[in-house]
Amino acid sequence: MRANSRVNPLVVFTVIVVVLLSACVGGPTISDKSSDEQDWTLEQAIAWAQSDFAQQQGVKTEQVKVVSAKAVLWASGARGCPQPGQSYTQALVPGYQIVLTHSRQTAHYHAGEKERPFNCPEVFRVPPSRAGPTVM
Repeated sequence: MRANSRVNPLVVFTVIVVVLLSACVGGPTISDKSSDEQDWTLEQAIAWAQSDFAQQQGVKTEQVKVVSAKAVLWASGARGCPQPGQSYTQALVPGYQIVLTHSRQTAHYHAGEKERPFNCPEVFRVPPSRAGPTVM
């Protein structure tokens, strides 16, 4: 006996809606988020940012200097680096702001407490809502 090969239009509609909505959900695409959602200490965030920036510059990690590093409170899920066309949670996000330098290059890394820091280009950079004391 042959099974009915007609597809239920409601099922197709539901699948399309779910796929489209899932594309709208999520945070910024600029970060290299950790999949394990671990809590990062400021020291761990600094070490990761130094390593990342050193790799980008093609130098040893020890050659990257920390200009400043502090715990901050970001005004939204953009973590001080809103991207055009993206939407973000409008809630305060605790995290970190790290400024590094090598030679004449400076990098500003931003992060939430549960993610790896990411380099925020100057064109997108906005200050945090509140900052703690600078550690370095």
